[in-house]
Amino acid sequence: MPRRTLRLGFEEGDDEDRRPRRDQKPTTEDTSDAVAGAADDNIVTVHRTSTGEVVSVDIVNDWRDRIDPRVLGSHVVSAVNTAAMNVLAQQIEQIDPDNPMPPDTPTPTDETPLTSNDVLRLVDAVTADLDQFVEQAQQNAAIASQPVSATSAGGHVTGSAQNGQVTNVTLDSRWIFNARTPEIEKEILDALRQLYQKTTPANPVPQPDSFTEIMTLLVVRPSSLQRR
Repeated sequence: MPRRTLRLGFEEGDDEDRRPRRDQKPTTEDTSDAVAGAADDNIVTVHRTSTGEVVSVDIVNDWRDRIDPRVLGSHVVSAVNTAAMNVLAQQIEQIDPDNPMPPDTPTPTDETPLTSNDVLRLVDAVTADLDQFVEQAQQNAAIASQPVSATSAGGHVTGSAQNGQVTNVTLDSRWIFNARTPEIEKEILDALRQLYQKTTPANPVPQPDSFTEIMTLLVVRPSSLQRR
């Protein structure tokens, strides 16, 4: 009687990636509102939030049939940077040229012209806030310009980034040939998230209240700047 071999799904050459994917994705975050970016051949797709954080990495099922596994990293770089550019494009599209004020800016009802003291106070406030704004922006730019690197928790994926762009993603050459696609996605996602955190300043530069006030006067209440 012939012996029956029990397959556990971990053998080399296992065809798991050829079958429909039922594996749980490495992230449970909702990507319905995320911005996608893909490599030219759509083998890798990366999703980012409106603020740029990477929330998912998706690799097509038959990717090993279409490319050499050793070049997968370059496809990841293309996809994640394309997603970043698409996020920026979306932010630009959402700017209303006919209403440059932030959407939550209250509409003032007082149309009383400003006094000289009011104007001097506002100018002093804007000058002080501008100095602080520029200083913080320069500090954040210095952080973003520093080259950084990250390694996934599993140790099989490393990446580097500078100036907000991912410059390189490298995958372990032995692991990549036999690892399941969901495992690869998970480690790539981990490395990309670390790179985002390392290149994103902990203290983003907020718009000072004085800037909002003067924009309100210039755009919404220009009559208040008339001489009394």
